[in-house]
Amino acid sequence: MYKYIFIFLLTLPVLAAGQSLKGHTYTWTAQKVYDFASDTVLSQPGIFISYSFEKFEMVQYSTTFTFAVTSRQGDWKDISQTGQMVFSVKTNNQPGIITVGRDDGGIYLVLDMTPAQPTAIKSKYFISSLTLHE
Repeated sequence: MYKYIFIFLLTLPVLAAGQSLKGHTYTWTAQKVYDFASDTVLSQPGIFISYSFEKFEMVQYSTTFTFAVTSRQGDWKDISQTGQMVFSVKTNNQPGIITVGRDDGGIYLVLDMTPAQPTAIKSKYFISSLTLHE
């Protein structure tokens, strides 16, 4: 019996490591953000919530912005591994792009609203915590 418990415990990290974005809700928390316009890293908290492939919410202070997903590119099947997905989004009828991924520097989220307006926001959030909601 102990042999089976030991084997089960060994498989737990594998089960957790195989998580994908599809069908799950995640909270992406950042403490730092890179602002492309000013070429600076700011200590600015940011929280994003992703609802599978349907929408993203950005919470800053007491304001929530909703971004509806209109399409996606890529297939980041295992968020514990290097990869990324690119989402075309709309908020208040303005198109934009949200890219989420992992590279050697860690997990990141890029919010790019410049397709609609060249002077709009383009920021890269360095994710310090990624929480799966069951």
